Amino acid sequence: MKKGYGLLGGALLSSLTALAWAEVPMRAVALFASGVGYFQHAGTVAAPGEVRLSFKDEQLDDLLKSLVVDDVDGGAALQAIYPSREPLERLLAGLQVDLSDNPGVGELLSRLRGAKVLLNYHGEQLAGRLLGAEQRPLSWEGKGEGTSSDWVVNLASEEGSVRSLPWRDLRGMQIVEERVRQDLARSLALLDGNRGRERRDVVIPIPGQGSRRIRLGYVMESPVWKSAWRLSLSSTEGKGGKARLQGWAVVENQSGQDWRDVRLTLASGRPISFIEELSKPWYRPRQRIVDPLRLQGGAEREGEKQSRAQAERQLMRSAASLPRAKSARQFEAGAAAEMDSQPMLAQQPWELSLPDPAPEAIVASGEQAGETFIFKVDGVHLERGQGALLPIVNAAVDVERLTVFDTTLPGGGRSMRALRVSNGTAGTISPGPVALYDGDLYAGEARFDYLPVGADQLLSYALDLDVEVVKQGTPLQKRLESVKVVKGVLEVTHREKRLQRYSVRNRAKESRQVMMVQAREGGWQMVAPNSARESGRFWRIPVTAAAGSQQAIEVVEERVQGQQIALLQATEAVLSVWASEEGMDAGVRKSLEGLLQKRRQLAALESRLQGQQEELQRMQQEQVRVRENLHTVPNDSHFHARMLEKMDGLENRIEGLNGQMEQLRQEWEGGKELLEQELLQM
Repeated sequence: MKKGYGLLGGALLSSLTALAWAEVPMRAVALFASGVGYFQHAGTVAAPGEVRLSFKDEQLDDLLKSLVVDDVDGGAALQAIYPSREPLERLLAGLQVDLSDNPGVGELLSRLRGAKVLLNYHGEQLAGRLLGAEQRPLSWEGKGEGTSSDWVVNLASEEGSVRSLPWRDLRGMQIVEERVRQDLARSLALLDGNRGRERRDVVIPIPGQGSRRIRLGYVMESPVWKSAWRLSLSSTEGKGGKARLQGWAVVENQSGQDWRDVRLTLASGRPISFIEELSKPWYRPRQRIVDPLRLQGGAEREGEKQSRAQAERQLMRSAASLPRAKSARQFEAGAAAEMDSQPMLAQQPWELSLPDPAPEAIVASGEQAGETFIFKVDGVHLERGQGALLPIVNAAVDVERLTVFDTTLPGGGRSMRALRVSNGTAGTISPGPVALYDGDLYAGEARFDYLPVGADQLLSYALDLDVEVVKQGTPLQKRLESVKVVKGVLEVTHREKRLQRYSVRNRAKESRQVMMVQAREGGWQMVAPNSARESGRFWRIPVTAAAGSQQAIEVVEERVQGQQIALLQATEAVLSVWASEEGMDAGVRKSLEGLLQKRRQLAALESRLQGQQEELQRMQQEQVRVRENLHTVPNDSHFHARMLEKMDGLENRIEGLNGQMEQLRQEWEGGKELLEQELLQM
């Protein structure tokens, strides 16, 4: 039977090795700003055969999560075979020679107990089986036994004799049994392969006969593509005009494969992507029963419940922190709706028509797809491990030369030479550095933010030494706008005004267009000058400065602030402040003054009540002291009679205070209730 299995296995192996294999070339790459890339291969393969792809060990999880394979000619569904990433410790522990915990010489010999070996001992070949190894103290000639020790190998011969051989006197040991030798070699090979990050082959078998057109794609971690810009100004142009904008994409090929005539898509979108260990085997922990006779039914069921809960927690630990993705039905519905909303495209070549992981970015008819903007570059050649600077934009844009004084910068701002660039290109300008050239001279550098079509941005690129701007603020002005009392609540509205003065001096021989940039805070509205314009989180105030002139500009902002005060809970200090507020309505002021007077009367009653409460506490403490004295002296003594008299006086005074306090309390509660009724009627 064993011989039959061997013949069958040999025939199967020879049939597999006879299959032709091919590397399907890469045809398209899509790089995203979130640090992932989509890679698409397409080619013709002879069937039966197989497609092989090589990946780094850490790339397998991404491959298993995202791989899509398509047989264009309508063949059977294709599968992918990959080398399992069994944990090294588990693989080593399953072999006869376990090296998982890096055993020493003695421990290794102990694990080889019972194995047939051949030992070279002083030139003599000794055959037998290992009984094990032990440490014995060394004896030095003339000195007796020392503190050091050495390993001793115990060997049993076929005749039954046992010999103890010092390990230091052995010149070699050969394992005779083939099975043990193979396991030792396998353990060493696993350790050698785990020393570095090896590449792993993924095989896709292609069944059938004849030529098959195969497309496949997957998502992998990839360097984020970057954009860099150049803006060339004409030295003959005046304050405004056209400038030449050139955009470049900085890309790197870290995919491990050369790009030959690849269609490269650069997308500004950031699709959600994560890593899950799909290539590593998962095992459910199971209950281990040591002595089933000692387990009772209830304890056994409880153990199974705890084991099952522990297994579930272990399996879901990594998935618990992952973002929740849409279901397949939701994703298909969203993708279909997105494609229905786009104009029909021309028929794509079959090599490039496989759906991408971000359909809205790649399938869109234009360059703009929702909030995602893409650039497409055909015919890219880039070897693995190399980077490239690819041109993506070459267009004329509208520019205006300015001097910008930005008060939002640290230090209050400085006069800077700047350009106002309007995006009149066909697509979005992605964030990135921009180098400016004025004629034949380098002028400075700036940075583009995300700039959609039709929007503009100020680019400050150099100090302007000819224009001086001095900023001077003034104290905040506050004016009472309106005041009223509604059901005991004082509603006050103030109008606040702040003034910012700028002194602009132009020493240049030509006039300058100066742009002051000031932060736009919530609630504040620009009153003057009328030329101020809102731009996102800023105000832009343009000023024309004539040659050799100096002028002053005032920027006025206002806001209305409302405030509500519950008069019943307001303190006397707060009521006094509002009653003396400048510009207060005469009727409201009179009501506040009356309220303040009544609050003072209530406060006086409350103060008297508190004083009597403190007096009552002192009397009660004295009463306790007198009662203790009565218990310590004889009943017929003069001191006892004196204490009785004093106790009687304390009782009378306490009764009187309780009556007065009750009267004050009723008076205070009546005054408070009357005040609340008056406030509700105001």
